Amino acid sequence: MHSKVYVLLAIIVIGLAIWAATSLTIKKEGVVEKVSEEASKETPSYAMVLVDNRAKVGLKSAWGLSIVIKLKNTTVLFDAGPNPAILKWNAKALGFNLSEIDFAVVSHEHWDHIGGLKALAEVKPGCVVYVPSGMSWGAKNEILKMGLKVVEVDKTLKVADNVFIIGQLYGPPYEQALAVKVDDGLWLFVGCSHPGVDNFVAKAVEDLKLKVKLVIGGFHLAGESKSFVKEIVDNMVSLGVEKICPLHCSGSVIRNLLVEEYNSYYLDGYAGLILSIPSQ
Repeated sequence: MHSKVYVLLAIIVIGLAIWAATSLTIKKEGVVEKVSEEASKETPSYAMVLVDNRAKVGLKSAWGLSIVIKLKNTTVLFDAGPNPAILKWNAKALGFNLSEIDFAVVSHEHWDHIGGLKALAEVKPGCVVYVPSGMSWGAKNEILKMGLKVVEVDKTLKVADNVFIIGQLYGPPYEQALAVKVDDGLWLFVGCSHPGVDNFVAKAVEDLKLKVKLVIGGFHLAGESKSFVKEIVDNMVSLGVEKICPLHCSGSVIRNLLVEEYNSYYLDGYAGLILSIPSQ
């Protein structure tokens, strides 16, 4: 009798240990098992990562990027990830209705950023999608065939209250970024940063005459050397950046570097992250 009780207790203890270990584990790629969110969707304005290489439990990860930015009077989709099914799944799991989107901004033409637009077209046919004017005709045509309206942008442009597209830079390919005015600064959203994430920060500062407080998105630094990545980070810090949130193609080198040497600047990113946007 006692032996059966001991066996049962052992099983319970082992089970609890496994649960605790998995609940607190953050994988480098794939699923983020459990993390605390920075904010709730109940806040008036927020940015929420819908698609990323890493994802909270209950969400699907994918090689790509999509972020929704909800402001007082405007809701913007920045990039759409590679797959409409994944975008829809994650949006539903996070309690976000894609029909709330007023317009989309696409950073560049690669499929891991535009493939998911079909999900937007299903609920908002004819929705405006702002693209770099240098985007290839083939990519523009793919977006048009989805039933969306393509609007080309060739220079920094205000598209809504406190919302700006940072005009295209050449990588290749041509790429643009999105900036949201917060307090006395900017939050900068980047897709893959083929032209250099620090170059986008510099352009945003130059064009809008405001400091970039947060930069979030894909930095295109996977596989780069630590010395190269450190130079990029130093450039951003010298430009006044206060928080850096690597997503998608940023790679592990910059995450490790930020944790080890720039910890106060580091913000961990993944699908499911919700950030409260300061009053505008």
